[in-house]
Amino acid sequence: MSTRFKQFVARIARRSDFLPIRDQLLHTMKRDAIAKYRNYPRLINKMNQIWENNGYKDDRRNIAGLIEENSADFLIAYLTILFPFRRRGIKIESVKSISSPDPSVSVENQVPISDVVIQISHKYSVKEMEVIQELLKTNDSLNMSAESVCKRLFLYCMNAFGYVVKEIYGTSYSLMTTGIDGGWKEKEYLVTVKVHGRE
Repeated sequence: MSTRFKQFVARIARRSDFLPIRDQLLHTMKRDAIAKYRNYPRLINKMNQIWENNGYKDDRRNIAGLIEENSADFLIAYLTILFPFRRRGIKIESVKSISSPDPSVSVENQVPISDVVIQISHKYSVKEMEVIQELLKTNDSLNMSAESVCKRLFLYCMNAFGYVVKEIYGTSYSLMTTGIDGGWKEKEYLVTVKVHGRE
């Protein structure tokens, strides 16, 4: 378990109490990502280069194609470089655009494809769970279970990815929760989230 993870959990607790009320937790995750003054612009630049130079913007496959076909690189970098989730703990279950270009319609008249569904999981290690449990024991204002904290941390990190996409897409883009599940795998805790990204 990295020191980064321990500091991250304490920082998010201090700034948001892990509460989603009035998008408090979502905005905290966004600010935490942007605060990575070197790595945040690098990720944006990498995504933007692929968006501009690999035909996504021109052939109007648009953002869904960009995310679907580059999800391993983008999501793993986002979760492990901007946030302290372990690479070995992350599994991208599926990433699918839910609309596709209509070959009977000219490229100029096609509606941009922006909808994408992402299902991704993260397994919290024993030591990471211990960090969360210890934080809850020593902070009376945090009246929730360790499992709830795990779900909220991972879900709201994923939802905040919409802000990164917005930087590339140039218009509002959000990732909305369509499903979340959690369960113990021996002493580790597995969280699986499903989010729907749309313009």
